[in-house]
Amino acid sequence: MPLNPQPGNEEGTDLSRTPEEAREKIREYAGRSRRGQWGVFAFLCLSMAAFRFGPLLARLPAGVRDTLGSAPPVQLMNIALAVYAFAALVYILARMMEGDSAYRGWQHFGYLGGFYIFYAYAGALRENFWAILVAGLTIFVLEHFRHWQHCREAIRRERQVLAEFDRRSRNL
Repeated sequence: MPLNPQPGNEEGTDLSRTPEEAREKIREYAGRSRRGQWGVFAFLCLSMAAFRFGPLLARLPAGVRDTLGSAPPVQLMNIALAVYAFAALVYILARMMEGDSAYRGWQHFGYLGGFYIFYAYAGALRENFWAILVAGLTIFVLEHFRHWQHCREAIRRERQVLAEFDRRSRNL
């Protein structure tokens, strides 16, 4: 959220609000900065569940397997995981450069969960579990860092607003 400069205000701090509104914004950004931690935690829980219960998908009854069809080749899944991880990292870095403020880690949760399911269905989860885990943790930690960094910068700007209010009240 860019600050609106007021006439005669060189620092660009928005003094059209009250100090309490600035404090409320700081609390809001502090709360928002923790969204990424929840994403990392949720992904780790998903990974533990996939590790524990994933092999059950490889032992589906023959009738269910006939209905679903054969699993994709593991080599194609490996290529898809590599392409997805690279694209996700580029996407996160691009949003970091443009200053996007929204947390978008939850979309990765679904995609990476899909990889766990496909590998488990193919009976290759044990061999590829660490690849999904490392790719997912890299994506989620970078997304958390990007969002945390944006919130930290917004908090810094709000603290500047409070400092300007304080400075002006002392000069009165």
